[in-house]
Amino acid sequence: MVVDPGELAYLDGHWDLLAGLTGAFRTEPNVSLAVLYGSAARGDDRASSDIDLLVSFRDDVDASSSSLARRLERRLRRPVDVARYSRVRREAPFLLLQAVDEGRVLVDRDDTWASLRAARETIARASRRRQASSRAQARAALDLLGGEE
Repeated sequence: MVVDPGELAYLDGHWDLLAGLTGAFRTEPNVSLAVLYGSAARGDDRASSDIDLLVSFRDDVDASSSSLARRLERRLRRPVDVARYSRVRREAPFLLLQAVDEGRVLVDRDDTWASLRAARETIARASRRRQASSRAQARAALDLLGGEE
């Protein structure tokens, strides 16, 4: 198997982080999917950068993401931002698209990742619709206030 030199460089620089995350998720049976995205997934993070994770929980309650983030922060000694998949899927398709495009799967106990990758174009369309709607709302608000773009 031939591995891209860029990927080898990424793994060399991020091995400890990836090992720490995968090790932590071994003791998190409530996590069915965990995807690293953002600067740490791209490899342009710094020691002070936060760790962005998209996480699907089997028992999906609001407290799950905040308590997981605290446990991971203690273990990794870096800030951790946990985005709940159930919420991102409904409210932030642009974030889901970012995770699908640049994500590094750490845990996939229910084979969710393959279906997300297969649905990439549907996610991209939803993201574009949401962005267009947000721009239209911003223009309408400016019009109401008598402002200009």
